[in-house]
Amino acid sequence: MADVQPFKGIRYNTKDLGSKLCPPYDVISDIQQKHLHQSSPNNAVRLELGFSDSSDSEFDNKYTRAAKLLEDWLEDGTLVVEKSPAIYVIQEKFQHEGKRFTRQSIIARVRLEDFSNGVVLPHEETSQGPKKDRFGVISATNANLSPLMGIYREDQGSIANLILNTVKTPPDASAFYESETINLWSLRESQWTKIITQSLKEKKIYLADGHHRYETSLNYMNAHNQKAKMSPDDPKNFVMMCLIEINDPGLIVLPYHRILRNLSDLQVVNIMGNINNIFERESFPLNLNNNPVRVIESLIKSGGANQSSIGLLEYGSETVQILRLKQIETTESILDQCITQILGKKIIEPVVGNQQEAVENGLITYTHDSMELANLVLTGKWHFGFILPSLPLDIFESVVRSGERLPIKSTYFSPKLPTGLVINELV
Repeated sequence: MADVQPFKGIRYNTKDLGSKLCPPYDVISDIQQKHLHQSSPNNAVRLELGFSDSSDSEFDNKYTRAAKLLEDWLEDGTLVVEKSPAIYVIQEKFQHEGKRFTRQSIIARVRLEDFSNGVVLPHEETSQGPKKDRFGVISATNANLSPLMGIYREDQGSIANLILNTVKTPPDASAFYESETINLWSLRESQWTKIITQSLKEKKIYLADGHHRYETSLNYMNAHNQKAKMSPDDPKNFVMMCLIEINDPGLIVLPYHRILRNLSDLQVVNIMGNINNIFERESFPLNLNNNPVRVIESLIKSGGANQSSIGLLEYGSETVQILRLKQIETTESILDQCITQILGKKIIEPVVGNQQEAVENGLITYTHDSMELANLVLTGKWHFGFILPSLPLDIFESVVRSGERLPIKSTYFSPKLPTGLVINELV
């Protein structure tokens, strides 16, 4: 069963969070990192993603500096600890593809469970690099700086009704952040938090975003348990999570596209050979005035949401291509019906090997921005660009419940919930 609880959050001592928030660590570019550091001396990026220095040591590095800064902000009142435990209601208003959306969620602490227990369920593979980095952060700060994203299914609507009534009241804090309007409410009354705790007691939580941070939190908990057996209520047994009902109209899943470079002539030939074995190709003239990316995305969407079509841009080609599966997999595994699995296992990995190692070797990169992909390929900085469709939520749920895992970077839940709304202290 899922153990979802209120906690004494650490929050900025202001109602206007606009200059304080930053994206989660894994989507902050080098340029954005510098900009955020310059934008405010109290921006959460200084905790989430500090700068390394050539003089760093075991005792003075970006992790220890984040821990010292967290301590300083608590001492000078920049941050304050809530006087009583709370569960936080979050409302985000944003635009996507010209339409307005509202996404509503709660932030609570969730008891850490090994995936084998079937309570918190992953959907993507992970790699070692990000887990090593996040372990450095959590070990130094003893805190969850940013919430993971989890998805739950609630049929009775108790939580939805509670959220609906809450958002009718004035928020405790707000922010205009990256074209979003974000509002936060603190639910401290036990009769309200118990509704959430009881409603989720028998539910499974699908881990949507934050696999590396979740596994890092498990490692952090286990490391402390090995030193001395902790009580069940020790804060280290929990992780801060943003929970969203699967039918929330603002729950948007975008794809991560794949880009390849530094391939030998033989590898290029083999990639194309694999494509010809699996897909039927349809070519269209490359018309830069007509935005080739939008043409590809329109053609992919016209084929429906059955994970059967992808787009291909190739440097030096005068065409854009739509690749349609010759035959949709009919195996018992729902995973084999997902386009990231098909592309990875049947097209890319037979040529470049393990995708995680290929990323480390500079052969593959991922982006959720199809225009960035087009720019990298058409300017010759990268060779192949595969434009993928989104993973429908029903397939996402089926994969999660099957116990299988998609390749890394198979989903991009948008928008990313920012760092800085609330911090979960683990001491």
